[in-house]
Amino acid sequence: MQNDNEYSTENKLLCALFYIGPFFILGRFMAKDRPKGSPIDFHSWQGGILFVLLAVCNSILDAGVSFIMFLPIIQEILRLLLHIAIFAMGVVLCIMGIVNALNGKKESLPLINWIEKCLMEHYR
Repeated sequence: MQNDNEYSTENKLLCALFYIGPFFILGRFMAKDRPKGSPIDFHSWQGGILFVLLAVCNSILDAGVSFIMFLPIIQEILRLLLHIAIFAMGVVLCIMGIVNALNGKKESLPLINWIEKCLMEHYR
């Protein structure tokens, strides 16, 4: 059995996978058998927060833009631009997380770190 505190090649690839869509769920199941603070626990937690953040942003965007009652063409242009912005933010954060995982670093992502601190303080 390999030491979880070290980033083996297998762990690096697994940790990178957790930032892609709902694959973080696999990491949450795998993290149950590992000590808190292990690379798999850390990266699956970060990937999960990223996934939920993007889902919430898209849901709020769809609901919020629907309330704009003026010209439908402006509403659609605004919706498109905001979806592109959310997608770009998700891609950038996902790439940052994958690079950190492949380099064997446990560095929090910028926006995800703030959300994680809020969650930890609220659910102590």
